[in-house]
Amino acid sequence: MRWRLFGKGFHLALGLLTLTCFILATGCGGMSKSDVSGTVSYKGKKLGNGVIQFVGKDARESSLIGADGSYRIAKAPHGSVKVVVETTPPNALPTPKMGTPKDAGGGPPMKIEGEAGAQSKGEYVPIPAKYKSEDTTPLTYEVTSGKQTKDFDLTD
Repeated sequence: MRWRLFGKGFHLALGLLTLTCFILATGCGGMSKSDVSGTVSYKGKKLGNGVIQFVGKDARESSLIGADGSYRIAKAPHGSVKVVVETTPPNALPTPKMGTPKDAGGGPPMKIEGEAGAQSKGEYVPIPAKYKSEDTTPLTYEVTSGKQTKDFDLTD
């Protein structure tokens, strides 16, 4: 005599449910993104506004720079990233490039962390143009797992 507690449909549904729970628990990208925060300054003076952007091989994430020079990128891509920084004059919104890195074939618009439409009340600090492009920035950083702090002090 063969015991059947449940039919074939139940086992299929149970398998799909288990797979879904696993994907939700690990996330679509696994542990491929980390939380990075810190400050950005130029010759020791904190930047009072702008955008900082981490450009990885397959992704880019950005954050507004606060009035105190602080930033936080909650989903920074793992591995080596180029760091792009752009400051904005008072009453101007930052205008970073959109999409994913040009070598990655484009993609959805980049998200900037921070309040939508927020304008910093910090002091405007102009920086050299080399920091505004992923092609010319000398800044790089190695993003690892977990929370981390990285301060950037820009120079001429």
